[in-house]
Amino acid sequence: MSSKTTLLLAPALAPLTGSDPLACSVRDLARALQENGWAVTVAIGLDATEESTQAGLRRAGLARRLEPLTVSGQDLVVSEGMAGDIRILALSFDGKPDATITLKAARALGQEPTLLQLWDATAAALPSSASTKTVVHHSDMKSADGLEAADIVLMPSKTDAVAALKLKDSPFTTISEKLRGLAPGFDAREWNPSRDSLLAERMDPPTAAGKAAAKAALRAELGLKNADLPLIAVVSRIEKLPRALGAELIKLPLQIAGLGAGPHIEALATRAPQVAACPKPLSDFETRQLRHRIVAAADFVLLAPHATPSSQLFPCQYGTAVIAQNSGEAGERIVNFDLNSRTGSGFLYRNQDELMATIRNAIAAWQAGEDTRDALIRRCLQLDLSWQTTALRFDELVAPLL
Repeated sequence: MSSKTTLLLAPALAPLTGSDPLACSVRDLARALQENGWAVTVAIGLDATEESTQAGLRRAGLARRLEPLTVSGQDLVVSEGMAGDIRILALSFDGKPDATITLKAARALGQEPTLLQLWDATAAALPSSASTKTVVHHSDMKSADGLEAADIVLMPSKTDAVAALKLKDSPFTTISEKLRGLAPGFDAREWNPSRDSLLAERMDPPTAAGKAAAKAALRAELGLKNADLPLIAVVSRIEKLPRALGAELIKLPLQIAGLGAGPHIEALATRAPQVAACPKPLSDFETRQLRHRIVAAADFVLLAPHATPSSQLFPCQYGTAVIAQNSGEAGERIVNFDLNSRTGSGFLYRNQDELMATIRNAIAAWQAGEDTRDALIRRCLQLDLSWQTTALRFDELVAPLL
């Protein structure tokens, strides 16, 4: 039995049956920790009145029912199962248990873990035994409510942790000694070019020639006719862009494929269809399929500047370099590509005033020829975005607590 035991309070059943980004990050972190020598239990609070709950329990293999459990006056139905060597506890009653009830129930059903992991800061204030330490995974840059009771607060990156303390009237100053950064891994189930069934042709490994073929097919589908231009993708909503961006982008030798990109890119597609295309898929599956094809075909992805529970840098797995603000995970992991030495793995800007210059730098790298494009692709593929690396870094951060 491992001396390192951890209980993860999961946000939904999706760590086992679905694709919600936060829930999947809990799943992947749990598995990486288990592979790194931790004994892991995941506890999930469910609403028994939802029709999907029982079907989800069956799909997750949580068929074993334990004796009913009463916590805080609520009678909970308890289902137990295993995901590999990870113990799963699903706790449900009429009305989804909040984090407090779920945590109390999980403690009643097993030994107190050495480390408790939460994604709900309010649960951190629950009484705990002296042998249990609490880690809160936190991405809200505006609030530190409930975090005083945590032993460690993990922001999605080191740069986020620094930025949180630099905010005007920062709410994090009172817990500055607890604040750390832990960059997440990427969702390898969803984003793996060697076995991506949503692509017309899988990439193993991604190369400039392979991406050119994927781009030609995508251009034909989207009606972007000029084949000798770099393609920039926008596959997440970007709300704040310079007002004059559209007029400036029209002048540049590039094309844009946007999917759920927000009003600025969609307006550009209406104004200049030869420059930008924003398709409207008819179903969730078509949206997912098109997102994969766009990421695989694009030369660059323009990222929205916000934290996510799993790595935003998944396009790099397809050899697609990111254009991103120099903050958060991108600021921690990406080095600006240098055209002369062919080093670096992406293109960073500090503020909106630098965005157009950064896009021009990316275009210049593409125009330098296939050898330079292949060098950039190789640099992207060398980025270590695995959850195993995240788990090793997690070990380093929590070691002083154990």
